[in-house]
Amino acid sequence: MVNTGRTTNLANVQVADSKHAVYAVNRYALQLLDQLLGWNASKYGGRQPMTASNTEPELAEYGLPYIVYGYANQPSSLVHTQQVAYSIFSQDTSDINNAIRMLDDAFDRADVTAFEVNEHKGAGYEKYSFKSFRVVTGTGPDEEEEKGGKHMGFIVIEYTYTYKSGFLKI
Repeated sequence: MVNTGRTTNLANVQVADSKHAVYAVNRYALQLLDQLLGWNASKYGGRQPMTASNTEPELAEYGLPYIVYGYANQPSSLVHTQQVAYSIFSQDTSDINNAIRMLDDAFDRADVTAFEVNEHKGAGYEKYSFKSFRVVTGTGPDEEEEKGGKHMGFIVIEYTYTYKSGFLKI
């Protein structure tokens, strides 16, 4: 704990609604998918090509590559750690390989990635300050993973961030 010279009542510290941090990361990933791979909402009936698992069937009907994400929090104090897993589905394995390479290149640059995510996180995410990113693991498409004419690959990204609750200045 940093000694600021004043007494702080830690009972008033709010715990971050950590799911919002993942939305800022997803926003950055979606910008990259659009700019670098051409995966944009206009091709998916106005929907983004990334979704939580409960809306996956809606994206599958377009026959285009898409991403299903999930995330997990690690217990923390002032610096929060989260992991997001992106499962990439496509009928074409090159779509999966391109997406994994792009995400790996973009998110495996520690504080450089954190700076870029902070610059592009957009309104509503000001209370999150990303500190570092790294790629934990990933795998390309495997013929054995083919299901229903689709292949799957995945990448797991870990990041750290602080959260400004309004009670403590970080």
